Amino acid sequence: MMYLTNQGLLEMVFFPGSILTHAQQYSWSNTTRCLGTLISRSAHKFFLIPNAWIYNGLALVILVIVGTEASYHYLPSEYIIFSLLFLQGLLEGAAFRTTVFRIQNKTTEKEQEFCLGVFPVSLFLPAVLAGLASLPTHDYLCENHLYAQ
Repeated sequence: MMYLTNQGLLEMVFFPGSILTHAQQYSWSNTTRCLGTLISRSAHKFFLIPNAWIYNGLALVILVIVGTEASYHYLPSEYIIFSLLFLQGLLEGAAFRTTVFRIQNKTTEKEQEFCLGVFPVSLFLPAVLAGLASLPTHDYLCENHLYAQ
């Protein structure tokens, strides 16, 4: 979900009344998300997620908000998007770090080898699928955009 949000929808979110250009808004959106990820991964003891459904639920909420903003442009300020993406970064970092922490501390040595072998696939495959989903989503939003950028 985070890949679809960041690569498929975020480019279509634009606030024309802002002092920032479209490119600057996109850049700051990614910067705030990356800052959240950095903080979350650095302070892993504070951001361990007990259940994966919590991350997925919040990521889905962020996806829906960014997706509807890309379609309907109802939010009053880009700072709301920046805040949501900072939260998404915190969630991304926490999910990543929690997974690695659990592999290291809650599995046997034999299970660790398998888990660490499969873990990169769990990062790569969703990115590919989100990229494929982003293409028609982006095209649809471009064709049905409410205002010209």
